[in-house]
Amino acid sequence: MVNSPNNPTGRVLTRAEIDAIVYVAQQHDLYVISDEIYEHIIYDDHVHYSLAAEPGMAERTIIVNGFSKAYAMTGWRLGWLAGPEPIVKLARVYQTHSAQSAASFTMAAGVAALNGPQECVKEMVAVYDQRRRMVLDAFEEIPGIECPPVEGAFYVFPRFTQTRKSSLEITQALIDEALVVGTPGSAFGPAGEGHVRFSIAERTQDLEKMLERLAKVVPTL
Repeated sequence: MVNSPNNPTGRVLTRAEIDAIVYVAQQHDLYVISDEIYEHIIYDDHVHYSLAAEPGMAERTIIVNGFSKAYAMTGWRLGWLAGPEPIVKLARVYQTHSAQSAASFTMAAGVAALNGPQECVKEMVAVYDQRRRMVLDAFEEIPGIECPPVEGAFYVFPRFTQTRKSSLEITQALIDEALVVGTPGSAFGPAGEGHVRFSIAERTQDLEKMLERLAKVVPTL
């Protein structure tokens, strides 16, 4: 399974990394599930490569995507799956025995989003980009926080370097002492230990408050 742009790290796979995935999948006759929900939320000069568009990959790639991120339709719970016909048929059988279908007005809204003007998406990404830069710049000034570059999606995933607390304990401490809510990195697997994920899909003034509070509390963790 591949997720690029990635949640929680914000990484976007490079051309070389995509080529490596294609090589491994073809050499070992593997299917690839490609989560591309953040495909339109990319910064700087980074490029999203859809695995299904690579030579020889359409028949072995299952794309999952949706409207929650690019079109800010999180509460509408609408998405899609695209892939080889035999796989899609099996998925349809499972779907009809679990959730039936999305509401008709929700599907109509999805069609309108796809067929309508896309400038709103670009404008939203530009705002995310401003917030991303603001948060990353502020993190550089806070002792005890290291954060990798964010290339896509709308999260930051800093590591807390001057504490022995677990990511869950850090998250709880930030709630108790700073009134700042994040997601413990351990929720994303062992490699996330020591990290906390924060969303930048918030109002700029709220992010500014978060940064002020983190600057006071993080050095004391």
